[in-house]
Amino acid sequence: MRSIIFSDLHGNLPALIKLRRKFPDCNSWISLGDNVNYGPWSNECVIFIKEELSCKSLLGNHEEYFLAGIYPGKNVVAKEFFKFCYPFFEEKEIIKKYLDSFQLGSFFLSHTIKGKYIFSDTDISVTENRLLGHSHQQYTRKLGEHVIVNPGSLGQDREYINRGNYAVYDHDTDTFELNSFTYNVETVIGEMKSQKYPQICIDYYQQKGRLT
Repeated sequence: MRSIIFSDLHGNLPALIKLRRKFPDCNSWISLGDNVNYGPWSNECVIFIKEELSCKSLLGNHEEYFLAGIYPGKNVVAKEFFKFCYPFFEEKEIIKKYLDSFQLGSFFLSHTIKGKYIFSDTDISVTENRLLGHSHQQYTRKLGEHVIVNPGSLGQDREYINRGNYAVYDHDTDTFELNSFTYNVETVIGEMKSQKYPQICIDYYQQKGRLT
């Protein structure tokens, strides 16, 4: 048996649909959180994840922001995204049921550790195998006897904005295979323009690198 695992979708429905089409027969899906905000389809992604995938989802920091009705950070671009996206979000009843954490084989799953960005070179120690999201960086990292795995961001890769990242978990071997694909990010940008996102938000996507 295998599970398809993704994180940090951020309202990117085209990337989610492409991932679904790659695994049409899979019935085990896991999201590590941050399904909402940034992209123009937060409502649609939350509904698709629940109804189409029957996906088990963790609560990310952006779900927490939407539930609280406030973005507590200082990043100017992130503030503009939240200010624009939050008023249109209608699916709080779904995301309030997201889990804080759970166990998958030998791996403990959470969106992150103590709210921090855990990158492939972050100075950290762990006492168990961990599966994380949040940092938008895909990696497998060995720390002593334990492993940290991050599938990367499906919907908002920070290096190449048209790359969607995910992981395939094998339940029999308790191991992960990290994968990625490219998608047409211009569809996302076009919808942002159609919805009249602030220009600073559109520029954020347009200025990111692309894989060819």
